[in-house]
Amino acid sequence: MKKRILSLIALTLALILLLTGCSSGSDKSVSAGIVIAAKYVDDENFTVFGDGLIAAFPQMNNDETSMSIQSVPTGDAASDPMGTMAGMTKITAMMTAGEIDVLICDPENARRYSDNGETYIPLSDLFTEEEMAQLNITGVALPVVDAETGEETGETTAELGVSLSDNAKICELFPIESPAAYVIAGTRHKDNAREILRYLITLE
Repeated sequence: MKKRILSLIALTLALILLLTGCSSGSDKSVSAGIVIAAKYVDDENFTVFGDGLIAAFPQMNNDETSMSIQSVPTGDAASDPMGTMAGMTKITAMMTAGEIDVLICDPENARRYSDNGETYIPLSDLFTEEEMAQLNITGVALPVVDAETGEETGETTAELGVSLSDNAKICELFPIESPAAYVIAGTRHKDNAREILRYLITLE
C-alpha cells in the first residue's frame, strides 16, 4: 500500500510538472537547458554559477533567446526519500518534455537516467580526439545494468560524460560527488551544449 501511494504521488508530481512546465515563463526561445542535480543547492552559489554562464555566452542570452538554468535538489535517499523521489520525478518530467540539454550530476543520478547509455550523446560525437586532448577531457563511462534484474553486468557504456571532479570551481559551488556533465540525446541545441561543456571544463 505504501509503495502504491508513493507511486501515485510521483505520477501526480510528474503530471503537474509536465502540464505547468519548468520554464521561467519567458517569451524568449530557449538556447540551452542546463540542470544541476545535487543533494542540496545553495541559492547564492547557484546565482554565481548562472550569472557566469550568462555572461560567458551573450549570443545565447539576448533579446530573442536565453538559457534555462535550473537546479534540482535530489535530497538524501537514506534520510529524505521523499525529497529524492521529488527530485527524480522532476528530472524525469523535464527530460520527457525535452527541457534538459546538459545535465550536471553525480554518477548515481547519471546512471539512473542513462538507459544504459541511450539517454546521453557519446563524447566521441561531441569532440574529436584532438579536442579531447587539447581540453584535457576525462571521459566518464557508466555501468550497464541488466534490464530484468537491475543488477550491474560488469560492462560499461561508451564515455558519455565529461568529468568535472578536477574543477575546483564546480566542486566549490555544488556538493556533488564526482560531478560530470552529460549532453542529452535528441537535444535541439547540440552545438550550444558542446560549447557549454567547453566552458565547464575550463571554468576557474
